[in-house]
Amino acid sequence: MGGITGVVFLTSFFQNWLLAKASANAAGRIKTQYLEKILDQDSSWFDQVNYGELASRMTKDVDSIQRGVGNKCGQIIYSLAMCVSGLFVAFYKGWTLAFAMLGIGPIMITGLGIFSSIMMQRQQVSMKAYAQSAGYAEQALSAVRIVVSFGQEELEITNYKRFLARVKEASLKGGVAIGLSTGFLFFCIYINYCYCFVIGSVWVDKKYWNDVEDRPYLAGDCLAVFFGVLFGLFALGGAGPSFNAVSEAKAAGKSAFDIIDRQSRISQEGGKPHPIKGKVEFKNIGFFYPSRPDQQIMSGLNYTFEAGKTYAIVGPSGSGKSTVIQLIERFYDPAEGQVLIDGVDLKTVNVRDYRRQIGYVG
Repeated sequence: MGGITGVVFLTSFFQNWLLAKASANAAGRIKTQYLEKILDQDSSWFDQVNYGELASRMTKDVDSIQRGVGNKCGQIIYSLAMCVSGLFVAFYKGWTLAFAMLGIGPIMITGLGIFSSIMMQRQQVSMKAYAQSAGYAEQALSAVRIVVSFGQEELEITNYKRFLARVKEASLKGGVAIGLSTGFLFFCIYINYCYCFVIGSVWVDKKYWNDVEDRPYLAGDCLAVFFGVLFGLFALGGAGPSFNAVSEAKAAGKSAFDIIDRQSRISQEGGKPHPIKGKVEFKNIGFFYPSRPDQQIMSGLNYTFEAGKTYAIVGPSGSGKSTVIQLIERFYDPAEGQVLIDGVDLKTVNVRDYRRQIGYVG
């Protein structure tokens, strides 16, 4: 027994230590790639997301992934091994009775599946609501001097309460859904108890033959089979929280890798270096912001800015003054036409090298 105890201690230690180390390394790499991809995105992407929530969203997503691929993953493997061991003992002690007792298995597995599915769905809704509220608070606090100077403290508090109300609503709906699914799971567990005791009593009363022991089933055989099946199915039920953590990790992973896998419309590395002289030409430019595709900003714009000259761009708000600068900086690409630098299409110029040669004072 001492040897078994030592083996269990060592295997448990290395299981938890190695999985914790692996998950921490994976989380570090994902955070690095996550941040690199955020910094690599073009301006049109930032127009369509709340960039104030990105920091809290990244932390929450990566933490969920780390939990899901760490010790929780090991707990699932442990539970599956326990399930297989329990069922092996049950079939070894009486395979006919074990088959009969497993008749309740589909209900148990259905309860577990519903529980995991609902948990994953509610987790996605909750994560989105929390990220939005955290992002709004971060935006308000980062501009707190402006908020105070204009006396907008009450407005910011009111808006933040509105976001918190969404979080509360998501949490309440999630609590009801999780409560119902958890109740159904325990219903499946206890109906399994009832079913197994009834089946066992029938096998003993009818003196069904136990081929393994070469005699009729006894109460002891029924208990051995019952506990084997019980431990096997309970192991799956006990893995529910771990399956939940893995479901959370899957939801967080989808959110994270949607950003990591996204290719920026304006690559920082493509194109060739080009020494700038300063001539800028707009040829038949048509443009709208990706976040407002129904609002045309420019249509058929043609103009040339000669090198070495000073120009003033004037017009009412929304007429496209800042858009001209952003197209020259290549924060956006035009929907139609070309922006030329010294006669070279700006799309063929290396963005990183190009931006090192220009400056903007706003």
